[in-house]
Amino acid sequence: MTAAYWLDRFGFEVTVVERSAGLRPGGQALDIRGPALEVARRMGVLDEFRKRTTELRGMSMVDDSGAEIYRTTERTLTGGRLDSEDLEVLRDDLIDVLHGACGAGVRFIFGNRITSLNQDDHGIDVEFENAAPGRFGVVIGADGAHSGTRRLVFGPEKPFLRYMGGRRLRPGRRTRRGHRPLRGRGPRVRSAQSGGRARTQRPRPWRRRPIRTRRLHGLRDVGRGPVIEGLPG
Repeated sequence: MTAAYWLDRFGFEVTVVERSAGLRPGGQALDIRGPALEVARRMGVLDEFRKRTTELRGMSMVDDSGAEIYRTTERTLTGGRLDSEDLEVLRDDLIDVLHGACGAGVRFIFGNRITSLNQDDHGIDVEFENAAPGRFGVVIGADGAHSGTRRLVFGPEKPFLRYMGGRRLRPGRRTRRGHRPLRGRGPRVRSAQSGGRARTQRPRPWRRRPIRTRRLHGLRDVGRGPVIEGLPG
């Protein structure tokens, strides 16, 4: 919707297609920081975001029994220092503010999706699941991970996926044969051996004691979950 706002502002006719029947509710709290603060300021919505902030006040860590082992009111693991100008808002509020900023110049098609894209030198013919087809100058696939729009253009996503590995070692930890592990592809680690040979080993996964995090909010209680808990003021 941010892209839709700016395209409309610079004179384009904008259509936003959304599979949900309306503005989709729910989701995690999101941070507005860095360049996003300047974008929100230029859109004239920064003050509205400040009114809807979650009023994050700190965080604490608890062990697997629920006993608190650490607390801070200065910073959080994901949000940084609390005295910065960064904001945290619930996803519902973020979407509501951006939707309101778009104004009447942006057309929304809810409960629909793109089913076909055919491009020529002058534009793109677009077919929809539940609406009449249309012709557009540009199509922006902003439908996230496993994008259906991207799949229509490039085909199945599998050829573009790369396995990044699923195990890790403690920093500086040596293998059972005493050799310092080198970075390898996937869960295996290749370590140098005497005689110019190399052997691939499967290291033991890095196990650590589970730690859960509580995020301390002001007036809002964001609910209790398996990892993050919101505490009343």
